[in-house]
Amino acid sequence: MITPLDKLSEHEFSLSGINLIRQKPIYHYLNVKNRRCNGFLFCTKGECVYEFDNKKIAFAPGAVIYLPYGSKHCLKVVSEHVEFFRVDFTIKIKGEIVLFSNRPTKITDAFSKDCLEILDQLENLCLYSNDNVLKMQKLLSLFDCLRNNSQANKKGKIYSASVYISEHFAEPLDCNHLAKLCFLSTSQFYNLFNKQFNMTPLQYRDNLIIKKAKVLLKLEEITISEISEILGFTDVAYFSRFFKKHVGISPSIYAKKDK
Repeated sequence: MITPLDKLSEHEFSLSGINLIRQKPIYHYLNVKNRRCNGFLFCTKGECVYEFDNKKIAFAPGAVIYLPYGSKHCLKVVSEHVEFFRVDFTIKIKGEIVLFSNRPTKITDAFSKDCLEILDQLENLCLYSNDNVLKMQKLLSLFDCLRNNSQANKKGKIYSASVYISEHFAEPLDCNHLAKLCFLSTSQFYNLFNKQFNMTPLQYRDNLIIKKAKVLLKLEEITISEISEILGFTDVAYFSRFFKKHVGISPSIYAKKDK
């Protein structure tokens, strides 16, 4: 069963086999044919490469990689003094083993200090305690930390686009240009933007225009025609239709409200 990490809280699940090892590998190549549990690797020093299905994942300080139960992969150590935390666990829903993905997956390139603190705490529990309840609590905290990291990274990928729209809301919207700003394909950018803001880039831009229009309409020293021009409309009648479509009343009526 595959259940993404950010959807796990929607299910009742059980955790077992929780263990954490701080590793400093001396080998240069490790071939895993059938991983016997789920796991996360948190890189703290050095560089490695994971290879699977003719694909590669670079693994550098700050990165987190998820390794699913049953996966087949190779680890190549490409620098000296490599160190990482390896967190192993088994998770089940209704007795069935759960995977967050069916292949090794990079979760983030920069895990937070909060994650590192939880790893240190979980390491102490695994070394010196038999309290499985506390281990589960720490692992759940680690899940939350990784979800937050992932969401922050996704937002970061489109942050430059949201800033650009805010600064150029009066100009025609070009999703191809916005995607290039984020180093994404147009389809990747569009899907990621929609997932992050729960609206399309055009809807995001239109909402900004409406917010700015509402503020300007309450200023007595500026006319609706001037507001229309400031907001990038060449036709005041079109601006009036646009505003009424989104707000439900005309700009002139809105300007007189609560006066």
